[in-house]
Parts: sequence; C-alpha cells; structure tokens
Amino acid sequence: MQSARLDRKITIQKPTATLNPANEEIITWSTFAIVYAAKKDRSGNESLDVGVVAFASTDWRIRYISTLTEKMRVKYEDDVYSILNISEIGRREGQTIKTEKQDHGYNT
Repeated sequence: MQSARLDRKITIQKPTATLNPANEEIITWSTFAIVYAAKKDRSGNESLDVGVVAFASTDWRIRYISTLTEKMRVKYEDDVYSILNISEIGRREGQTIKTEKQDHGYNT
C-alpha cells in the first residue's frame, strides 16, 4: 500500500455502553484509532418514503488493523459514517472499509 495515497486523516470510533442515573443504557463513542486513509466515493441516493434521507457510500483504504470491527464507525471532518463491511487487502497489507453516511435533512 502506497503511503502517498493515504491522504485523509480519519478517526475510527468504538461504542461504549454506560448506564445513566435512571439505569438506562447510553451509547457513547470514543476514539479507537486515528489513521490515514484513501477516500473513494461510490454512490449516493435519496429516499422519500420516510422523509428526505440521503445516503452516501464511501470506501476507505487504510493500513491493516486486526481489531477493527463493523460495530465501529468512521469520522471524517464533521461527517460520521457507519461501517457496513471490512475486507482485507493482500495478506494483512491493508483493509477496505465500506461505509455509508446518512443525512436525515436536519441541516437543511
């Protein structure tokens, strides 16, 4: 994997479950790793069944991290991406993280 192509700094976050004073489970996100990645936008679409929801699919290529899971998420700049799939590149040379970003129209 060529380092020059890893030109975006992303944060991989992991979920942590805690209990609030009412004994309800609350999910918070903490930093798992900050890594450099190559970004490739795949597609985007919109759904009007439940209101305006835009989906943007993005692939991220990073160096191999053995403990990375689909329960984590990717944060890049102000955007948060859910991890859909992780695939290995070569023999632990790197990984492709397939992600999806949703915008429910709250910022419009």
